Amino acid sequence: MEQRTVERCRKPAILMHWLFAIVFFVMLLTGGVMFFDLAGMDGGVRVRTIHRVAAVFFVFLPVLFVLFNPKSAIGFLKEAFIWDHDAAVWLKRSFGYYFRGKRQMPPQGYLNGDQKLWQLIVTVSGLIAIMTGILLWFFKLKISLVFYQWILLTHAASFMVVLFLFPVHFYLTTLYSGFEESLSSMIDGKVSESYAREHYKKWFEEKTGEEQG
Repeated sequence: MEQRTVERCRKPAILMHWLFAIVFFVMLLTGGVMFFDLAGMDGGVRVRTIHRVAAVFFVFLPVLFVLFNPKSAIGFLKEAFIWDHDAAVWLKRSFGYYFRGKRQMPPQGYLNGDQKLWQLIVTVSGLIAIMTGILLWFFKLKISLVFYQWILLTHAASFMVVLFLFPVHFYLTTLYSGFEESLSSMIDGKVSESYAREHYKKWFEEKTGEEQG
């Protein structure tokens, strides 16, 4: 097996990824319990406290990442919001690539089109969750009941969008044979040279200074 020697993810980004994932699922679980009133009055108070503690981490983890890794944070946003033609073509052809065995795909940068879409959805949904969460936490008694209900639904929907798409993300990073090094790269940060060339050719050539062909 080829050794994985190409650094793709740095330790701060890996740590941020897993911490944020844990916080997200804590918020999702506790939020679902509160939304459907599953814990009752006494249990609901404890669940709400856990949810709010997780919410604080949900807000401040990205803030800390930006403060200590501004270059990586800017790169994250660029990957989410700036698309080139090849990324759009990848996204268009991705269904055939994953399920029909078609391998003629355009070269990609640091993320392919599907990964960029996932990152965009996570970013936008996270911002919506934060803004609506602030209103629900600090302005609950200052807004009308109807407005409060709409904010609550929007807050819940922002998490549900990510939840519904998560199985696709999980499948492609853990079970799909074409991305066999994706999960390991989020543990030690490295991929093999052949994997980098095949999946992220433009990024690899830029990283190594090779001439793009």
